[in-house]
Amino acid sequence: MQTTEQTATNKQVTTAVNFGSGRYSPLMVESFKDAKAIFGFNDKSAEKLARQIGSDFGAAMANTIASSKIGKALSADGRVTLSEAAKAKVIVTPALTIMRCMAYANDAGKYGFNRNATSWQLDDDTAKVLAGFEVAE
Repeated sequence: MQTTEQTATNKQVTTAVNFGSGRYSPLMVESFKDAKAIFGFNDKSAEKLARQIGSDFGAAMANTIASSKIGKALSADGRVTLSEAAKAKVIVTPALTIMRCMAYANDAGKYGFNRNATSWQLDDDTAKVLAGFEVAE
């Protein structure tokens, strides 16, 4: 992902938005893309929201106990499937509220709505939450 910034000498510098390679990095990458496509956020606002979603999600899952499984059969090359799952009931944060909104918009796309062209109307409370993540470029 690329983002463009103005420097003090009025030159535009393109830098990559890097969410690292942590456990929730893919979540942040998808949140970044969705915030831009669904809400029309600029790069800075989308990055701020994506990082907050990753942080809030990680904090919510930090103290969970994961159930783990190992597959029954070894493959010919000696591999086995491992999986784990965890869930937690948490009080939703503003960033997780917006994450849920983006999930609804993406789900609507499966039923014929164009998530990039549909004009989503937010209620006043959600609009205030969303405004808290907007950053001027």
